[in-house]
Amino acid sequence: MTEQSGQITIKDVSHVMKLLVGSLYGHDPHLAIRELIQNAHDALVDLGNSVSDRDKSVTLRLWAMDARPFLEIQDTGIGLSGTEMKENFGKIGDSEKLQRALEKPEIIGRFGIGFLSAFIVADHVEVLTKKHDALAAGEDGGYWLWATRDQQNWTLAQLTPQKAAEWARTGDFRHGTRVRLYFRDRYDGTNAERINDLRTIDGIEKIVRANCYLLPFAIRVAVRDEPGRVANLVRAPWQSDDLAAEAFKALFGKNAPFFTHRFERQDPNGRYRVAGVLYFREQLNRTPSVQLYVKRMLVNPEDRQLIPPYGVFASGIVDCPQLEVDLSRRQVAPFDPAYKWLRSSMLEEFERAFLEMTNRRIEEFVSVWPAIDNSFIVHLMDAYQNENDDTLKAAAKRFLKSGGVKLPFYLVDLISGSQGRPTWTTIEEFAEKRRRELTPEQVRNRSASTDEPVDEHGRMRVYFTRSQQPVEKDLLIERYKELFDVGRTEKSHELVFAALQSMGADVPNVALVEVQASRFGDVDGHEAERWTQVRQHLQRGLIFSGRSHEVVVEAFEPKTIPIIITDTKVDNEQVRTLRDQLSGLNNVAGVGQQLIGFLEQLESKGGNLVIHVNARNDLMNRLREALAEGQSELRNAATDGLSLISWRAVIDYFGWTSTRDMIGRDRENAHAIIRNLLTASGETARIRVDLELTRSEKDAAERAREAAERALAEIVKSESAPQKLDAICGFVDFVNSTQSFMSNPKVSPEERWDVFRLLTEELQRQIGAFGGTTISFTGDGVLFAVLQGRKVAVDVRARLANLAGALEVAGTSHEVLRALFNRMQEKPPRLRVGLSYGEIYFGQVGPTRNAIGLPIVEAARIAGDKALFESSPHQVLSATSAINSGARWGLWDATDFEKAGVVTGKGLNRELEVWRPRF
Repeated sequence: MTEQSGQITIKDVSHVMKLLVGSLYGHDPHLAIRELIQNAHDALVDLGNSVSDRDKSVTLRLWAMDARPFLEIQDTGIGLSGTEMKENFGKIGDSEKLQRALEKPEIIGRFGIGFLSAFIVADHVEVLTKKHDALAAGEDGGYWLWATRDQQNWTLAQLTPQKAAEWARTGDFRHGTRVRLYFRDRYDGTNAERINDLRTIDGIEKIVRANCYLLPFAIRVAVRDEPGRVANLVRAPWQSDDLAAEAFKALFGKNAPFFTHRFERQDPNGRYRVAGVLYFREQLNRTPSVQLYVKRMLVNPEDRQLIPPYGVFASGIVDCPQLEVDLSRRQVAPFDPAYKWLRSSMLEEFERAFLEMTNRRIEEFVSVWPAIDNSFIVHLMDAYQNENDDTLKAAAKRFLKSGGVKLPFYLVDLISGSQGRPTWTTIEEFAEKRRRELTPEQVRNRSASTDEPVDEHGRMRVYFTRSQQPVEKDLLIERYKELFDVGRTEKSHELVFAALQSMGADVPNVALVEVQASRFGDVDGHEAERWTQVRQHLQRGLIFSGRSHEVVVEAFEPKTIPIIITDTKVDNEQVRTLRDQLSGLNNVAGVGQQLIGFLEQLESKGGNLVIHVNARNDLMNRLREALAEGQSELRNAATDGLSLISWRAVIDYFGWTSTRDMIGRDRENAHAIIRNLLTASGETARIRVDLELTRSEKDAAERAREAAERALAEIVKSESAPQKLDAICGFVDFVNSTQSFMSNPKVSPEERWDVFRLLTEELQRQIGAFGGTTISFTGDGVLFAVLQGRKVAVDVRARLANLAGALEVAGTSHEVLRALFNRMQEKPPRLRVGLSYGEIYFGQVGPTRNAIGLPIVEAARIAGDKALFESSPHQVLSATSAINSGARWGLWDATDFEKAGVVTGKGLNRELEVWRPRF
């Protein structure tokens, strides 16, 4: 048998070429441009030091208006000789490329097949090349033109310099390669849509930015023979903050990140290197990823393995030259040792970036946190409990140990109460603040008792509660002053606290302690009888629409709380189940329907209310004793005092959250006013008794009567005696009104203080100018009143509208504010003003005068309703009661106002119609 030999040949080259190109590049014309730019890059690398880097470039020129439109990719690289043209353009694949890539690590291409992608765009392809003179010694140099019109047959010809210049059309062509792609007349499928990006200069620039933005040589895009513009960054973004910012704008959008982390690192043996930039953004990204580059050429625009799933606010750029990529450069082998090292390194780098951010940009992070906290925590805990990915699980555990105490959580205190506006604070920040407040002796006193601030290991105790009951949280606040509130149903904060608590001593410097409220204690029968009048007064005096209530006397801590309101819980699911079961039974004498009606009412109302009276509270005991006195003045004062205290308890329970800061402080004010009221009433009753006793002695009685009446007059005039007043109450909100301006990180704490101080002075001046009375600064704004009979300006309505522009007026009067507004290049925000009318208590509280009453809360609630003010250009809204009272007093005409909407008071079953002024 005669042995024969031969070489495998391809019978239908055109068909096989289409299959090969489709398999590698999915017929995507964008990838064709990427591959041709990669070839141009490698040609520039091959030049070495024979040409300076500033003379190395790639240019994409679009000739769209020619009879045969084409796109040209030209480089000033090494070029090819005639022999190299035959070798490289006459065959598919080249093992020498792999060897060249090993010798020069900067070389991107390794297989010699990238040129095939040109046939995605064109059948007619021409290539003009000239090898650099210094590198062409002994070779067939000069200009060589290679061409094909059918992807199979080709021609190669040497051109004279004149013919080459005519073909090139654009100036001096000294060395390099130009690939010219002539557009087909028609494209099919998805190819037809994406090919349009190659027909415009903006579309070409978009392709360059998407794939080649980090390449180290300038890539220009130009129309015909114009100079064009550079479309890539050229320098690495991890080299400076300015470059990192420019890369972010080009690759991710205009909204700048609030934190940028640049990094470069390598493994201990020097085998692998990685460099990149992580960006922390305000936008929530539910599927976080980074752009992965290999030798600064894009491989994966959304690599989700290199950033933890809890990095929902992060994106980035990562370049690792040692990664192994597939033939099409569209993915990296997940089992590549370099990729495994890269993933572990990037999870560590995210943690490092986060810790750096919390030290440098914590205020910006806190402003972003409320919108992303749930998503972040859920993904973090999923990773922490992941049993299928050891690398991710270890990273999540490490992150919790180092970063868990740096996450912000709700901190409630005596000001915010259980339902008010909490403070976002990190565990670490709170523990450090508590440590600074301790004396040296307290720091040294390490104890296993959870009541002591420092535990036996020297760690600061940090208290938290999972309770969802406002009353229980208020009791805890009274005891601990400050603690973390992690039980809110709309938040997942308790997951982090549970994980950190389970780690115990692994979490440095902090010991988390969960606390619970003490239960209510009964009083004996004899003690309960002494409180009968108090119970009866509260039972009759409080009315809740659609809900019954009972009053109980109990003993509980802390003693400083006089009354607490709770409710009996209703299991709505159980109610619905029982109701459905009853509906299937026979209706006996209408009982079934009555039961169903009762269950529906129970489900909709949420259960009965319980009024808990604290038998240990000193003020409640004083009121109880006053109710039993014979003097009418003292009984009436006690009745008013009970009304005030019970009203405050109602507000605390139903949670007027928009004014909770004010309510937290005014609770003590109310108690002080009641004490003054009882004292004044008791003194008045004693003086009246003295007058009666001295009438039997005429001369002595006359002198005693005159002295007693003088004393009585002094008490009535005294500012310590609270007064009931009918007033139009106004609230000027400037915490919420100026929130976006005041939370700007460009405004320093000292500048914020200047704004608050000067704005308060301006508001007091304006209020006094039209005849109003400034009552107090509540923490959210300024509270004022207009009293009947007080002399006021004739244009009160306009003066009230002017209050909204007080910050702008202050800015024109004070240089420090004028300079701030000029630097911020912002107009001063306008303030919101709310008005209501009714009965208030006004009197001396300690060294200051203050007032409480429902109109104050209504005015503050109106001012806090941001949505209503969007349709009120003058930033003034008034309740109907204030409009009518002002009209009766002659302050304005009721027809000068028009209806703006309705404010609903939570729990008090009262809707407030609000009106805006016409001008």
